[in-house]
Amino acid sequence: MKKKIIEIYHSKTRIDVQWAFFSLLSAGLTYIVLRIIIGKNLGVSGLGIYTIVYMIYQFGIQFSNFGFGSALTKYIAENYDDKSLIQKKISAGIVGSIISGLIFSILLFIMSPIISNNVFNTPEMNPLLIITSFCFPFISLQLAVLGIFNGFRQMKSFASLNIVLNVFIIFLSIYFVNICNLSLFGAVLGYAIPTCIIGGLSPLLLSKEFTFKRSLFEVSVLKTMSIFGFFFILSTSASFLNTQVGTFLIGYFLTPIEVGIYSVAITISQILIIFPSAIQRITTPDIANLYRKKSETKIRKYFFRSMSYSLIACLIIGIIIILMGDWLILNLFSEEFLPAKKYMIYLIIGNVIFSPVISVGSCFFSMNKFTVPYRINIISFFLMLLLNFILIPSLGIFGAVISTITLQIVLLFIYFAMIWIYTAEE
Repeated sequence: MKKKIIEIYHSKTRIDVQWAFFSLLSAGLTYIVLRIIIGKNLGVSGLGIYTIVYMIYQFGIQFSNFGFGSALTKYIAENYDDKSLIQKKISAGIVGSIISGLIFSILLFIMSPIISNNVFNTPEMNPLLIITSFCFPFISLQLAVLGIFNGFRQMKSFASLNIVLNVFIIFLSIYFVNICNLSLFGAVLGYAIPTCIIGGLSPLLLSKEFTFKRSLFEVSVLKTMSIFGFFFILSTSASFLNTQVGTFLIGYFLTPIEVGIYSVAITISQILIIFPSAIQRITTPDIANLYRKKSETKIRKYFFRSMSYSLIACLIIGIIIILMGDWLILNLFSEEFLPAKKYMIYLIIGNVIFSPVISVGSCFFSMNKFTVPYRINIISFFLMLLLNFILIPSLGIFGAVISTITLQIVLLFIYFAMIWIYTAEE
């Protein structure tokens, strides 16, 4: 009987990983397709400007929710049998998500002229950022809904919501850019309109039993979730900036053309991270459940098994992508982007090395070790910033590549050490 239960659990886990993979694959393909559309229609410079604006849109995806979506995943997984507490967490999480999304939206709206004119010296970026600012309340609301689905391990619903959004973005972007010839303005509308529509409608997908209830909203629960969100946002902000600081500083020190070249190298190399990111969607609630049961030995085995699977899969995928490098760049973009290949190869090597960390990256939050990832990521951010400031002015794009790989190797050893320490039996 016990063996049958284990088999059912592992079967459920495999199915959930597959749904998470499809969800992230749709996001990854959207990321690639959008750059192909912009690169082919607007050239290297147009792709460079779009990359910076889209980077700020992604910044909103990461932070406008203030970690409430991840908090919902954690607390639902931990208190799976306590229906009343889960309803309180959901009500608080949805309110917190809306408030944080509105704050982030107002901040970007106000700062758009400063970012466009003073930071990047690109005035045409200003209206694009203003349009993007309206997305954040809807992004935040959708992230709360996704957090609820993830906590309940309803990965089919989780994936379906993401896939619908990404397909909508692709088709609308193609329509605005290729058919209506709206240039960068159309490209930004292509992701802004679907984000607002799908995000606004996403709460309708929740079960009536587990949705916002005003009578169950408690300020004390909101405060508890905000504390989690505070540490989560510190960690993820530093982690996100680690991946984007190279693009940002290339845009600052060099030109949109170099940003476009680097963007293509990153776009292709990031195909690798889809698989470990899919695994992370499952490891996060699973480890929260194991930690509640105080199964430190099982957690350690779970960590290293997940990391091993990620490394092996990414090594195979990485070799295939490197062998197809020229073909991918020529067919997906154009000949003018071929200089990106050499940077792509090094970034793929770095992502293979770093893939085990990605598969378990947010699991310290599942173990209530809030301060561990944010301390690691803040230190790594300043290291990344220092390396880029030193290397980009002298080595150009290659300086950003060296900085990224160096940091990935350092983080791999740090995470191995932290996992060993915090999964030791007391």
